[in-house]
Amino acid sequence: RRPILSRIMKVNILGQATLQLTILLCILFYPSFIPGDVLANEDELKSSVNKAYGSTHWTVVFNVFVQLQIFNEFNSRKLQTVARLKSNLTEWDVFTGILQNRMFIFIVLFTFVCQIVIVQIGGSAFKLCQGGLSIRQWGFCILLGSMSLPWQLFVNVLIVLLVPEEEELLLPKDTEPAESKRRWNLLRQNVRHGFNYARVFKTSVKKGMTISRMTLVRGQNRPNYRYPITKSDSLETEKIIRSFAKDRVYQHSLSS
Repeated sequence: RRPILSRIMKVNILGQATLQLTILLCILFYPSFIPGDVLANEDELKSSVNKAYGSTHWTVVFNVFVQLQIFNEFNSRKLQTVARLKSNLTEWDVFTGILQNRMFIFIVLFTFVCQIVIVQIGGSAFKLCQGGLSIRQWGFCILLGSMSLPWQLFVNVLIVLLVPEEEELLLPKDTEPAESKRRWNLLRQNVRHGFNYARVFKTSVKKGMTISRMTLVRGQNRPNYRYPITKSDSLETEKIIRSFAKDRVYQHSLSS
């Protein structure tokens, strides 16, 4: 187990953010790199007069940003550690075992298809250029987005150089306080009993959990830790139980 925001995660976030910001700022302030004269076409003139129209320039910026996120999903498949990066070359290959992960392939393809539909068809709805981008412009966007793959190799080098291996050691099992464990177990018990009460009384899970909390506090085998129940919660729970009891008695009298 590692901290939620470990040094490896910080290096990954800062490394990919540096690349993405550099690429987006370059095409934002230097649009001459984009195929086609994006500053002199009809969409650019319309967008300068009417804000409802989207320019080709901003459409390319948006598409490049999305392509960077799509290709970065491949980098996110690997949860690197310093020891594995030093000992196993397959840790540097983000495509290892990708054919066995059909859900990931579906998500990536679905995201890419949705992006094509948004850019090529949803121009007016998303304030993008009418008619979408050309094939050359799409190739330009995909090429810039794919740069996150070789850049991850450089990020992995930074991980090996900057992150000490001591951080990869497992945390002690007893680092979690006993009180926190006990409260977590009681919460899980309350949720489980809440579902049971909801099924028995045919009510919502929220009301079932309220009844479960009351039984935990008022029961004979009550735990040491009491859930924070206010007086209004107690009165409301008693009303719920009484109404359920009346309904059960009334239904039983009708059936008999």
